[in-house]
Amino acid sequence: MALIIAIPFVMANVPRYLNIPEFTFLFTSIGIIIFGILIILSPYLILAPANLFFTLVPENKVKYVVSGGKLKKIILSSNKYRLDENYNVEEGKGGSSGLRGGLHLYGIWPFSDILVYRFKWINITIENKIVPHDEILDNVILKADMYLLELKGAEDKDLIPLTVKTVVTIRITNPYNAMFEIQDWLEATAQTINSAVRNEIRKDSFHNLIDGDLKATTYTTLGENIFKELEKKRSDEGINNLKSLKEKIGVTVSAVRVINIDPESNVRNLTLKRTEAKINADVIVTEAKGTADAIEIKAKGEAAAFITKANAWEEKGMDPVLGVTLEQLESSHLDYSLFGGTVPDFLKKVFDKKR
Repeated sequence: MALIIAIPFVMANVPRYLNIPEFTFLFTSIGIIIFGILIILSPYLILAPANLFFTLVPENKVKYVVSGGKLKKIILSSNKYRLDENYNVEEGKGGSSGLRGGLHLYGIWPFSDILVYRFKWINITIENKIVPHDEILDNVILKADMYLLELKGAEDKDLIPLTVKTVVTIRITNPYNAMFEIQDWLEATAQTINSAVRNEIRKDSFHNLIDGDLKATTYTTLGENIFKELEKKRSDEGINNLKSLKEKIGVTVSAVRVINIDPESNVRNLTLKRTEAKINADVIVTEAKGTADAIEIKAKGEAAAFITKANAWEEKGMDPVLGVTLEQLESSHLDYSLFGGTVPDFLKKVFDKKR
């Protein structure tokens, strides 16, 4: 507060004591202030974006400081995670030690530098939109993320080659192992998961997996079975299950979901024809059933009408069969003048005479 009050006094009296024009002093002061602001902001605006002396570490991400190709330290910015002495990620009080905005002074460039690397991956959004990436990165994310994996040539129990797409939820739980213990942590994870996918796909046929209204349920069950397969301990050597993924390359897999199973083009055409034939057969069966039902209804109606008419003729004292026959002849509109009228009228007269 005192400094603010003193500024007008200084601006008014310093030029008088230094014997310099006031406007010269004013512009010089403004220049010094602007230069000071630029000095303060330069780490954020110039140096950190270029990873020169300073770097910006986003929330829940880490960066690697290297010197001569060797790791010096890992910088973490997080209010949720921290790293232990072996670089394992622990949840709890955050491990951010930088300045405001994730700014860190990491060392003297070029003797120290931030590690950059090329990374390829495919994300799937909440809207199920597939987004491929091929980028040069200088950080590793510690939050769980969903990655799309594609396995080609997985054979079902009938040896039909299939392409299986899975969405896997992965989180880095040891950034040192993920970066320095394996060439590509995502590729190693994909190989382990795809091995389990092959084992599960060969247990069933392709048509059973895609047929019917239970397709979504089948995919869900298949994903759960793949995850259970990954939980099994098959050997102590190699990276072949969830435990070895976590311990050896610092990756934790929490879910596997199958989203699509596709055969090769020739098999797909056969499948489409099979599906079309099945639909046509269902239509034919439905139409035949409808026709049969209509015939049955008509027959029942005609039988009921015949019984009603027969009862009416019987009440009049005439043989029901003969009475119904007369009605049918009347409806035929036959007219024979030889008999003196229509056939039914002639037969009625004959019948009345016999009575």
